[in-house]
Amino acid sequence: MLDRTQTDEQMGAFRLLRRLQRDFGRDHVRGYVLSALLLALISLSNTGVAAMLKPVLNGMVSAEKFGQMRTMAFEVVALFVLRGAATFGSTLTLSRIGNRIVATAQRRVFDRLLNQNLIFYQDRHSSEFVARLVLAANGVRDSLQLVVQSGARDLLTIIGLGA
Repeated sequence: MLDRTQTDEQMGAFRLLRRLQRDFGRDHVRGYVLSALLLALISLSNTGVAAMLKPVLNGMVSAEKFGQMRTMAFEVVALFVLRGAATFGSTLTLSRIGNRIVATAQRRVFDRLLNQNLIFYQDRHSSEFVARLVLAANGVRDSLQLVVQSGARDLLTIIGLGA
């Protein structure tokens, strides 16, 4: 156990993510692409808010630019409405995909449990079966959603704010 390197563990994690994507994510590629696009829109709106902040702060000190401030206020409202709609859309899409993945994973685990022999059940407590049904399925969903959210929203937000 101590002879395993960090690289071995990372490669195992990448293999696991590839397997999860192949087994569960492949059926939901369209939904994940739609959610990634909506998350990218959220990222762009976050970057847009940061870009609008500089003129707002500079315009507050001079009375001549008050008309521009009113226009910019409407632009900020529109940007936040867009961001809210994109957040709602991505959350809804990821929730629907996640629920389907959980149902599929639970069905697979339940089918495997039904095919086990009696000795398998005799050696284990019933709470272990419930934990397998609930935690394993939710872990699959959470892993795939984290990859999509990190890649689409968080990475693009960091790039946009850096630029």
